Amino acid sequence: MQKELRMEFEPLGRKIHYELSITLSLLSLFLVALVIAPLIHELLHIIILKTLGYYYNGNIEFTLENGIYGKLEIISEMNFIDVIIFLGIGILGNFIFGSILFINGFYTRVSGKTAQSSIPLFTGLGFLTDPMSYLFSTSGDLINILNLLGVQGISFILPLFGFFIFISISLYLSEYLTHFIAEYKKIDEIERDIENFIRFLY
Repeated sequence: MQKELRMEFEPLGRKIHYELSITLSLLSLFLVALVIAPLIHELLHIIILKTLGYYYNGNIEFTLENGIYGKLEIISEMNFIDVIIFLGIGILGNFIFGSILFINGFYTRVSGKTAQSSIPLFTGLGFLTDPMSYLFSTSGDLINILNLLGVQGISFILPLFGFFIFISISLYLSEYLTHFIAEYKKIDEIERDIENFIRFLY
């Protein structure tokens, strides 16, 4: 009897695991994309100024229209290389965080742990929305870097590159979610088989 109950509750536990994983993953995606990634972006600007020894005034602000953003006035004069580092650190930082988590999610899924892979995968995607947004922007840190380097003429490539990345990630997520749902439905089939088996025993 104990073995039968264990067989009956095992699929239920797995279903809850899948449901909880995808729910937390979607919450993490929106929380990171809208709050954490923009905050880290601005904090990295401030950290690099302190690390390089520059003085500044300003703070991090929030409005419904612009979200989280930094208002910084650099008091001391910056050299060319430091300006490039300062402008690029926010985008680069979120790209690194996002890539590490996304790749971790990818390899977790490849190892057969689909439910466990969803949180790092979607959290990583949340971080990647920050650098991706600059590929479609006509202003901001990335455009400023191109202007400083004197290669603003190639800025038309950025949205094309961004579109390619967006399509690639979208195709992968579509395949991932299809596989995720298929595994979830397979649990339902196992659950029905167990119920039929228990009925057969009685």
